[in-house]
Amino acid sequence: MRKKILAVMVVLLLAAGSASAQLSLGGTGAVFASADQSLESIVDLFKDGEGIFYGPFLEFGMNRIAFGVAFNWSYYSTTYGETVTKMVDYDLNGYLQGHLLSYKSFLDPFVEVGFGQIATDYAEDDPDSSAPLRATKYFQVGGGLGVNLGNLGVFAKALYMVPADEPVLANSGGYSYSLEEYPLKPLKFFVGAKVIL
Repeated sequence: MRKKILAVMVVLLLAAGSASAQLSLGGTGAVFASADQSLESIVDLFKDGEGIFYGPFLEFGMNRIAFGVAFNWSYYSTTYGETVTKMVDYDLNGYLQGHLLSYKSFLDPFVEVGFGQIATDYAEDDPDSSAPLRATKYFQVGGGLGVNLGNLGVFAKALYMVPADEPVLANSGGYSYSLEEYPLKPLKFFVGAKVIL
């Protein structure tokens, strides 16, 4: 799965480099929250560093439109009896942004829509690397605000996520089966930084 994600990012990088667009590379930290959580509790999640999904993103944007792909993950350990197993939750999504002023403006308010999948798998010694243990596809919509200083930018955004009706399928032994659903929370908050090349 990780090889496929890297291949997609390389293809997008090559496509973006050959297009007449601004290419941006960056990183984000993201937390997931329920609808009843307060803003203070969400800020505390970022401060504590607990449950944060970290990862890179790639964007290419024209004047007021940007396309991007992001991959974030969070490692943790689970104990079964006396056995400690390292696990990873990961979130892969593609998105389209509309920038109200321009992609490189000093103040950069934007709206965003996208599609993604969040999943759980073994971090090490995966007995079946062809499919995660559980996964959920989703649609996302939201917005954010960025501040750009030349080629360097920082931003924050909030997204509302709705699970897609289509189940996530895995293939094994010549037949398909539905994966267990990932317990998706409805809200996702990002802070990030980027370099506009």
